[in-house]
Amino acid sequence: MSCVRRLLYGLTLVAALGAAAPAWACPLCKESAATGIDDGDDPLREAQAYNHSIYLMLAVPYTIVGLGGVYCYRNLGRRQGAALPRG
Repeated sequence: MSCVRRLLYGLTLVAALGAAAPAWACPLCKESAATGIDDGDDPLREAQAYNHSIYLMLAVPYTIVGLGGVYCYRNLGRRQGAALPRG
């Protein structure tokens, strides 16, 4: 890859990351967070619950892709005749 092409890719990446706007909550999450806080509720616990739900939503696709990658790695290695260690 030429130096100019690498520079172009790098500048494109920097421009894409630099142009990102701050993230806002979706309207449904924003409204439920505003109306969900009651006098007896703890706002810190509610924020932690939102964080845990976001982590769960992010973990599922990564787990599926990771398991698919492991499956492909093991099966393609056997087809090519390479001995892969088990375990």
